[in-house]
Order: sequence, then structure tokens, then C-alpha cells
Amino acid sequence: MPRMTGFAAAAAMLYLSGCAHDRLAGPLEPVRPLTAVEAHVAGANTAFGLGLLQQIHDAEPAGNLLVSPLSASMALGMTMNGAAGQTWDDMRAALRFGTLEETQVNEAYRGLIRQLRSRDGKVEFRLANSIWHERTFQVKSPFLQAARDYFDAEISALDFRSPSAPRTISSWAERETGGRIRDLVETIDPLDVMILVNAVYFKAPWQTPFEPASTAARPFTRDDGSVIQVPTMLRDGSIPHMRNPDVQVVELPYADGAYSMVVLAPVAGAGLDRLVAQLSPERWQQWMDGLAAERIMLTMPKFRFDYDIDMNAALAGLGMGIAFQPFVADFTRIADVDDLHISKVRQKAFIDVHELGTEAAAATSVTMSVTSMPPEFRFDRPFLFAIRERESGALLFLGRVGDPTA
Repeated sequence: MPRMTGFAAAAAMLYLSGCAHDRLAGPLEPVRPLTAVEAHVAGANTAFGLGLLQQIHDAEPAGNLLVSPLSASMALGMTMNGAAGQTWDDMRAALRFGTLEETQVNEAYRGLIRQLRSRDGKVEFRLANSIWHERTFQVKSPFLQAARDYFDAEISALDFRSPSAPRTISSWAERETGGRIRDLVETIDPLDVMILVNAVYFKAPWQTPFEPASTAARPFTRDDGSVIQVPTMLRDGSIPHMRNPDVQVVELPYADGAYSMVVLAPVAGAGLDRLVAQLSPERWQQWMDGLAAERIMLTMPKFRFDYDIDMNAALAGLGMGIAFQPFVADFTRIADVDDLHISKVRQKAFIDVHELGTEAAAATSVTMSVTSMPPEFRFDRPFLFAIRERESGALLFLGRVGDPTA
């Protein structure tokens, strides 16, 4: 069975693989070795994903957690094309791109997407990007063209003041995620001027399915030490795995083996906090290199849940806090507005793992805002009015409203 790249492995560890979208320009490419720059960006996605998991786990150390590093990276990668100066540098560092130039990052993403499209015909695999901007907000053409060229993004001017605007954007995300991600954008603030969205959808059968008849209620110990009975799958067979004093790891391939789920747990008696703290790209690769297929008895619970997170704090913790600061963030390559900044990065995700395979989806929205509204004219006190003929200036009616309810 082929080894996973770090890019696919990190995504699988977090229960979401990256996806590609049928509308991406150009023919399907044959599977080929990654270029040096594509491999660099692939490794960056692994490092970013592990760091993102650590940030969120530290803030929410108990319960379920689900993120898509690829979806977040894609949405922020589109946004980064509009950043300049220190803002661009900090976003590049947070996304772990090292010293890569913008064109290298963009072209690597385009190449990776096209390769991911070709990986496995038995896997339902979609990725879509879109940019929605307030219809009166003047966006610079090079920024929008980069989104089209490298991210295959749909661009839409929308009346953000319309009550239907949030539903319009959310419906797009829902459609692109097979109906799994709903209400991504619930409200649009009067100061919001642009929303960038990435959506991913993944559905695949196990290469070797679990036998449904073997699923039974078995004990599961929660973080607080309490024990509950949960529907647990069982498989006896040759499965890639490894174990050392710190961790036990199994890898479960999907379909033709291009994608897999990697499941990790600390050794019995140890807490998950220590394992999460140990995560690094180097250690991750060490574990992947140590996987060997031999017969084991595997038990794993079925699970299905949704997850919703505001990523601002986690991303600031990874080093891109400047992007959230009005008058400090520099997004002048999007528009000539000195207070344009990221106000919110939200991700919603869904996972369903059962005997026959996995279905997963995620959508990430990056909301760009300003700090002051256009000049507002309020007629909330007594006022005069006139009806005139514009060409001649003739006044047909003049009046005063002192009490609109009278």
C-alpha cells in the first residue's frame, strides 16, 4: 500500500482530507511525483494542521473536536493574496510557508488540487472556493483574478444589506458540502464588506470494511474517567500500525489506498494532553514511517458529530494576530481601505465514521470588515420634505413632519 504524503496524512489524522473540485480549469492530470515547491506546501499544511490542533485542544481540552486544516489554509491562502507588508509576512509564517514567494504558494496549491483530483476514482471528493463582496465595495482586479486563476474561486457581488444575503452564501456552502454544512453565515454585520469561503467534501468506503454484525456496545472511558457503553466496531486482520511507549497508531486505508484515516491514542493510563503536546511534523513523520501491516485485533467506536469554531484566537496563537487588527492589518491589495481587516474566521465541520466508510465535510469563512460605516442620514426628528420637478426645479409640494404617527 502506498505511503501517504505528509499533506494527506495530516488531513486524515484530523478526519478530513483535502479535496478537489470538478470545475477546476484544465484536464485531469496523471498522478505524478510532487514538485519541490508542492512538497514544501504539502509539508506546510501538515505543520499548520498540527499547530492548529494544538491551539484548539489547549483552549478546549475535553469533548469532541474536528477541523479541516486544508479548508482553513485554502481560505486564508486566498485572503493572503490581498495582504501586504508585515501582514503578508505574518500570514505566510502562520501558514508555515517559510520563505516561499506568493506565486510559488499559489501555483503549488493549483498543482496539488489537480493531483488530488486524480488520486482515487472510488472516492467522492470535492473542493470549492468563492468570494462574496458587498456590491458597492470596490475590489482590486488583480486580487480577484488571482483567486480565479489559482483557487478556481467564484466571485459574486452581493447586497450585504439584503436579509437574504447570509442565506445566499450559506446555501452555496451547503450545496458544495453535500448538504452537510448549513448556516455557515448566519448574519452579516453592517461593517462586513467581503466573505471568502472554502468548502470541502469527502466520502469514501474503507478498503476493508468492518463487519456490521461484529459491532456491539463496548466500554469507552471519557476524559473525566467515567465509563460509558458505545457502539464499537471490530476488525481482525492485517492493518498498518505501530506502538511505542507514548502512542499507538493505526492506519485505515480507503478505497484504492490513496487516502486513509490515521487514528492515534496515548498508551493506556496516559492522558491525551501529553500526546497533543508532542505533535510535530518530525514526530508525525516518524510515526508514519514506523507503520507496518501485521495482524491485529482492532476495536474502534462509530462516531458522528458536528463541530463549529471561531478560529481567531487559534490563528492569532499561530502568529497572524496582525491580520485581525484594524489600521494595523494591511490588506491594501484587496482595496484602498486603511482599516480593512479580518474580523472572523469561522469553520463548521461534519464527520460520520461507520462500518462501511467515512463521510466528512467542512466549510471555512473568512470575513473582512471595516471599522466605520458609510455616512448615515437619520430622519428621526422633525423634518421638512419637498416634491419637485427636477428639470425646472418647480416645487409641487412642501411639507413638515413633526409626528409621523399623527
